[in-house]
Amino acid sequence: ALAVALLGQRLGRTGLWTDESIYAQTAREMARSGDWITPTLCHRPYLIKPPLYYWLAGTAYALVGENELGARLPQAIFGLAAVLVMGWMAGDLFAKRMGWLAGAALLTSPGFFIGARVAGMDVLLLFCIAMTLVSFFQGYRSFSRRRPWFLLSGLFAGVGALAKGPLGFFIPAVVVLIFLLVRGELRILLSRAALEACLVALLTASVWYAPL
Repeated sequence: ALAVALLGQRLGRTGLWTDESIYAQTAREMARSGDWITPTLCHRPYLIKPPLYYWLAGTAYALVGENELGARLPQAIFGLAAVLVMGWMAGDLFAKRMGWLAGAALLTSPGFFIGARVAGMDVLLLFCIAMTLVSFFQGYRSFSRRRPWFLLSGLFAGVGALAKGPLGFFIPAVVVLIFLLVRGELRILLSRAALEACLVALLTASVWYAPL
């Protein structure tokens, strides 16, 4: 409830900032043209960023209109989701009280709080990275459920690449690599579940990169 109040309060009441207007306009052109593969700005190809935000903002425009709220709604929703994921993970690892504290710590971090209230890609990327790592760690902890958790991790790594390019792969890959290296368990990377997760990540990202 606190996250909804903080992230949703007056979300569409202020004008768009410089970068926000670029992303919002690109999403509007994509939604109006019906071409969900090639982002354009002023009707010229604009391929600096992948399309996940544009897809989500275009959908939000259809629901709430082509306005500031529609442009910012995707980041706010996924910011809320990130708070819930962090709270759940910390509560699962430690205690319910730690879950509340972890969620509150993320929510009140200035960079995250501001980022979740503007049109853009950073909080989408943060959520995807968080889900990639949380899913990996859950699979690491539970051998009997490792494959589904690893596949979910690969899915979100691919979605992260659709959010902001190779960073969606690279950041969680480095974290996982260092974690397994420190624990002396690099062999997990060659397991069938891990290799299938990599394939899922590539297939997910190819939804946009292949036709482009």
